Amino acid sequence: MKRPLIVGLVLVSAVLAALPATFFSMMPGTGRLDRTASAAGSVPPGPPLVLYGAAPGVAGGTSVTITNNANGAYCGRGTVVSDGGSTYYVVDVYASSQAPGCGTPGASLSLALYFAPSTPTSGGRTATANVTWNVGSAKVDVTPGSPLPIAGYAPVTTRDGLYY
Repeated sequence: MKRPLIVGLVLVSAVLAALPATFFSMMPGTGRLDRTASAAGSVPPGPPLVLYGAAPGVAGGTSVTITNNANGAYCGRGTVVSDGGSTYYVVDVYASSQAPGCGTPGASLSLALYFAPSTPTSGGRTATANVTWNVGSAKVDVTPGSPLPIAGYAPVTTRDGLYY
C-alpha cells in the first residue's frame, strides 16, 4: 500500500520540478522552442583579427591580453611563442560582435598589450599597437616596456583550487 503511494509522490514531484523549465523554454528569448530569436542571438559572432609580431625580451609561453585604449574594453588574448631565439606574440583581437567596444571593419584601434609576468615576483610588461581592424591578420612588431613595479604579492586560491 505504501509503495504505490511513494512512487506516485516521486512521479508527481518530478513533473512539478520539470514545469518551470518547460514553461521557460517556451518563452521568447529563453529557450529552444523560441521562434522569435533575435538576429544577434542566432548568428555566430564574426571572426577576430589575428595580430602578431615580434616581442623582444618577453619569455616564450607568456600570456598576452589586449584592451582597447579608447574605452578600456577587454578585446582579446593570446600567447608569446619562441622560435630560433626570437619571441613573437600571437593574439586574437575580438570583433565588436564578440566583445562590445572592440573591432569593427575599417576602424582604427589603439590597443594596449599586457604581457603577464613570467614569475610571481616580477612585474608584467606593456606595449601599444595601432591597427586598422579587419578580418584576417596583421603583423605589428611591438617593443614591450620595462617590467611594471609590484606593489605586493599574495597567492590567492581560485575556485578550482589552483593558485593565481
